[in-house]
Amino acid sequence: MIHKRIAQLLTAWMIVVLIWPVGVTGRVFAEDTWVNITSAAEFNNIRSNLTANYRLMADIDLTGYPNWTPIGTDASRFTGQLDGNGKIISNLSLTNTSTNNQGLFGVIGTAGKLTNVVVEHANLSAGVNTGILAGTNYGQISASSASGNISGYDNVGGLVGSNYGQISNSFTQSQVSGKNNVGGLVGYNNGTVQTSYAASVVSMSVLNNYLQFDGVDDYIEIPHQSYYMTNSFTLEAWFQWDKAGTDDTQFITGKGFEQFEIHTGGGSGVNGIRFIPVYRPKTLYADGRAYQDVRNVIQPGWFHVAAVWDYSTQTARVYINGQPQNIYQVGNNVGTIAPVPLKNPGVNPYADNLSNFTIGIRSDMTFPFKGKISDVRFWNTVRTSEEINADKNKQLTGSESGLMGYWKLNEPSGTVATDSTSNHNNGTVMGGAVRVQESGINYGGLVGLNASSVTGSYYDSAISGQTDEGKGVPSTTSAMKSISTFSGWDFTSIWKINEGNSYPYFNRFSVKYSADPNGTIDGYASQIVSPGGIGSSVTAVANKDYKFEKWSDNLTTAARQDTNVSGDLSVTASFLEAVPPDTLSIVVADTSLVVGETSPVIFTFSEAVTDLTTADLTVDNGSLSEPTSSDGGLTWIATLTPAANVSAATNIITLDNSGVQDLAGNPGIGTTDSNNYAVDTTLLSVSVEQAKDQADPTNTGPILFNATFSKPVSGFTKEDISFDGSTVSGSLVAALSEIAPNDGTTYEISITGMTGKGLVVVSIPANKVMDALGNQNSASTGKDNTVTFDTTSPQVTIPKLQANYSGLSPISFGVNFNKPMNNPIGDTDTDDVTNPDNYLLVKTGPNQIFDTLSCVAGLASDDIQFAFNSVDYNDTSNSSIIHLSNRLPIGSYRLFICGTTSIVDLAGNPINGGKDAVFNFTVYPEAGSLPETGFPQEKITILPVQPADMTYANSGLTLSIPSLGVQTAIVGVPRSEQSWDVSWLGNRVGYLYGSAYPTLPGNTVLTGHTWNADNTPGIFANIKNLSHGDILKIFAYGQTYTFEVRENSLVESDNVDVAMKHEELSWVTLLTCESYDAGTGDYAYRRMVRAVLISVE
Repeated sequence: MIHKRIAQLLTAWMIVVLIWPVGVTGRVFAEDTWVNITSAAEFNNIRSNLTANYRLMADIDLTGYPNWTPIGTDASRFTGQLDGNGKIISNLSLTNTSTNNQGLFGVIGTAGKLTNVVVEHANLSAGVNTGILAGTNYGQISASSASGNISGYDNVGGLVGSNYGQISNSFTQSQVSGKNNVGGLVGYNNGTVQTSYAASVVSMSVLNNYLQFDGVDDYIEIPHQSYYMTNSFTLEAWFQWDKAGTDDTQFITGKGFEQFEIHTGGGSGVNGIRFIPVYRPKTLYADGRAYQDVRNVIQPGWFHVAAVWDYSTQTARVYINGQPQNIYQVGNNVGTIAPVPLKNPGVNPYADNLSNFTIGIRSDMTFPFKGKISDVRFWNTVRTSEEINADKNKQLTGSESGLMGYWKLNEPSGTVATDSTSNHNNGTVMGGAVRVQESGINYGGLVGLNASSVTGSYYDSAISGQTDEGKGVPSTTSAMKSISTFSGWDFTSIWKINEGNSYPYFNRFSVKYSADPNGTIDGYASQIVSPGGIGSSVTAVANKDYKFEKWSDNLTTAARQDTNVSGDLSVTASFLEAVPPDTLSIVVADTSLVVGETSPVIFTFSEAVTDLTTADLTVDNGSLSEPTSSDGGLTWIATLTPAANVSAATNIITLDNSGVQDLAGNPGIGTTDSNNYAVDTTLLSVSVEQAKDQADPTNTGPILFNATFSKPVSGFTKEDISFDGSTVSGSLVAALSEIAPNDGTTYEISITGMTGKGLVVVSIPANKVMDALGNQNSASTGKDNTVTFDTTSPQVTIPKLQANYSGLSPISFGVNFNKPMNNPIGDTDTDDVTNPDNYLLVKTGPNQIFDTLSCVAGLASDDIQFAFNSVDYNDTSNSSIIHLSNRLPIGSYRLFICGTTSIVDLAGNPINGGKDAVFNFTVYPEAGSLPETGFPQEKITILPVQPADMTYANSGLTLSIPSLGVQTAIVGVPRSEQSWDVSWLGNRVGYLYGSAYPTLPGNTVLTGHTWNADNTPGIFANIKNLSHGDILKIFAYGQTYTFEVRENSLVESDNVDVAMKHEELSWVTLLTCESYDAGTGDYAYRRMVRAVLISVE
């Protein structure tokens, strides 16, 4: 294979050397530097990188680019390489008479190289430096050809317009016309041309002679003739419009109103062409569909228009520069063949048209044309695009079939427009239209003007109509088809010729791919490739039940792409039968495996196989030894070992059949499963949990648990139960009963014998119970195998009530419990701590005696009940707050916390052993004055003993004022008839009954002395110095309540309303005396500081 590759490379190198121009330094590109081109879009994209190397891998059809833009300009030249690879570029179309350097390539730079490039069916109308392959070449062109129709001004060639580089081993067979320097192969040569030929028609451009119309009164009038009343017709003309860029209406031809009319603008828009073949009322619809509009096609420069009316099909066509155009009727695109149905199809629509034929104006002498017109043709036939293209760039003889009128407009002077047909129906030039006569120079069969070297090159003098010498050897057609003419040419590697029958053509190799009956070829099965070129990739595709074997040249990959092709190639792909082996069965001998057991596994195939390994096998809950075969691969055996600690009734072994192959190399397909086998190698486990509906805590028995085993057991008794960890008093006794699903796995354990509070813990120690296989249980587990047994009653310990209230009664009451209470969702449950019905508040009636005795007895008739609005419960502090809807009126009240009927703890125990917690309090009229909180100064005041009914209540709360260095206890101060006596506070702070209890919502009034009885400053002597933002703190229930000062002011001593102001939020009002009068020993005012709660931590 290495030797074959070297031979291919050497052959390719020899071919490149033979094709490369003599004296040109070449280079061989690495294969990975080439960009493969397979579509017109990819070919068009070459312009995005003008330095890359490209190779055609498929024929390229440029039909989708109706006005091609050349690749490369003089400012940005193509300097890469294009290898045509024997492929064909077809249908190149280009119209641009105002820009230089027109062709497939605009300008090829000195480093640019084109090899094996073939262009066919080209159609170009351009200006200076025009060639089918390239406008201007500074690089190297070899083994390339072009055919088609091309016209231009100066330097026009069938292959290249202007050549400053090298052209070798190339040819063209085209129609070439122009003004100056026009050649069959090259228009102007200032480089080298060698071993090339042309068989092109070379002629003077039809545009060398024309009439210039002034757009005012210039026109041509041609007499009507009867033969002009034809059924079908084609009108052709070359024109250059001076009003390009507008939508002005100016007529090129016309005969009668709305017949034979070709004009610019109108409904066709800016730069549009309108063709009106038939008078509108004679059409079926008699509307704007009689107007055939081609939009935006006219640009600066010369254009060829051909308008066709086909009476047989009642359709119209318009061609610009030989290319069919989309036609619009009343704004709708109807395609390139426009229907124009006649009202009377059997009647010639022109039978009554006796009008003269006009050029450059409408028949009614309106809409004159401004610009140039040349070579007007009037046919009585339906001309095709091919016919129009073949003739549009050359002058006709006038004797062509179907040509009724032909006005070349090439007369040197006078007012006669000569009809060159045998009809001689001459027209008259009106208005002084200017005749322009432009003679051309330098026409050549091969090269128009040669300024350098032409060697070993020829042209067909008969076809070209030229006989020039010194720039290519003129030869007859028969000589051009004989190998003997082409002295020094390589007809072995580069050229071929059918002696006497054809011009020379390029040596191309045929590459053919075929398949035997068991497969097909994906890709181009038949290809043409240049010497040393690369074929398109193909793939041999096998039919069903077959697989690719090899190609007839022993290549063993199904996909191939032949490179460096050095001769004809024909190869065939062969295929082999590819029926995969079947796995007939996989049998596990022992279908119930327990701890310590193994089982043989037998694999049976439809034919002998190889490569069966554990890597191909998936085993549920077990492992296999490596399979072995003793009969050549038909049957295999392995040992199955179950996995530990597994209990699974459904298990299989799965074989991936693709891992094995028969002796022919065909792999298996899909998967195969074994029979089912059970595995039980788990230890017996058990869990113990509270029964589903067991209350926890509970105050009743029995207490229920569920024991769940992982497998059915037998012999499970109450003696297997353990109470380790239990703290409940009493002698615990267990009872067992099997419950659903009644399969030996699930049991209910009922525990009795509890006599006092504590935990009941149930477990099953290890090795107490066995399953059917004799596996002993492990110690039980459980998320909740404990229940609290509790028969103690909760107590109401700290009701937040005071005995007396002044003016403003509490709006809520706080109640503390010594254990968690029952608080289900909602507030309507009978035993719910948040049910307002579980709290009873009554006021004495007319007899001023409490007649209501308990919650269970209910409200007595003489008492008055006040309903609670809602109850909030805090399960962290085990406390509730009972809310009234409104404050209470003056009177005596009794509050019941119901234990006789309702509130219970989590275990269901009622509060106070089933008794109500009862609290009495009184709401007095509002106090008349604020308390005296200062003693006379400059003397010691002797206090009497504090009366028992004036005793202050110890709240357990502490007040802190960090900025004053104050921290002291808070005590409750009861109210007398009109005020509060705070004489015995000392350095403590008094909470005034009748204001909100400290830390609860509302306004709490705390008072302290400004001057003590022992003639020293009191605890509140400096609160006048507190300002907005200062902090107060109350320490209560293990939490810190922080308040922020919001105001500090003086109030009158009798302004109780201000001090006792109602608040919805939790506020603290600090109160003391101020403004001491030494003469009277009294204090005139009270200092009041108010702060609001901002946080609780």
